[in-house]
Amino acid sequence: MVGGGVILMLIGLGLLVAYGFQRRKLVTLTVAKARTAGELAQTAKSIGQELGAGGFKELVEISGEIRCGRPLNSPLGGQPCVHYSMSVVREYEEDYEERDSKGNVRRGTRRGSETVSSDSQSVEFEVQDQTGTCGVAPGDASFDTLVQSVSRFESDTSGGATIRFGGFSLQVGHGGGRRRTLGYRYREEILPVGRRVTVVGQVDDQSGALTVRKGEDHFIISTRTRAEMMGSAKTNAQILSICGGVGLFGGLIVLVIGLIKG
Repeated sequence: MVGGGVILMLIGLGLLVAYGFQRRKLVTLTVAKARTAGELAQTAKSIGQELGAGGFKELVEISGEIRCGRPLNSPLGGQPCVHYSMSVVREYEEDYEERDSKGNVRRGTRRGSETVSSDSQSVEFEVQDQTGTCGVAPGDASFDTLVQSVSRFESDTSGGATIRFGGFSLQVGHGGGRRRTLGYRYREEILPVGRRVTVVGQVDDQSGALTVRKGEDHFIISTRTRAEMMGSAKTNAQILSICGGVGLFGGLIVLVIGLIKG
């Protein structure tokens, strides 16, 4: 009982930490100033005349379409994009044996899965609105609501040592043993060229050109609007706060009862 109380308290603490993360994200979304590329260029120019190049820095929100001269090519879907996240999961079945406390053996078959390949890559791009363009360096960004380009399961009928999907291939071996491969599940999410995005982060001119990047606050690249992200963050924070409080308080009660009975 004491152990159960401790576990509940740890879960509650974890949820409250997640609540804090959502609150900080909500603060960033609230404080960030909505700017156009033209406004940023004018402000940076004015500050540069007074302080010199590299002196401009601001937490902003800018929206527009993605432009990229040298985009990535997503490995599974083959789509031009500025970010992708992919995974290949092997699904299998295996025979097992379980022995109970009386020494009886139960045999059966169960299913399982394992990730055999995963990858995530990004490339710098520009956001274009009606007033101009602004660069984005997506390293360390939190990508929100990407576009699903691939979600597919393919049965393993060949039993070969190599799997292929689009331009992707992987040596997986012949398998063997008790595990029998049923197939592979392919998933891929991308941020495609031409997609309208909202970018919230720190803009500066340190590299000689206006670029939004990771600063002291949250750095978010999303296919949703700021209002949609704020609504989601607010709801998530409320749920996490309630669940975290219940878990922490409930765990404390269970812990105290366990100590008293012990």
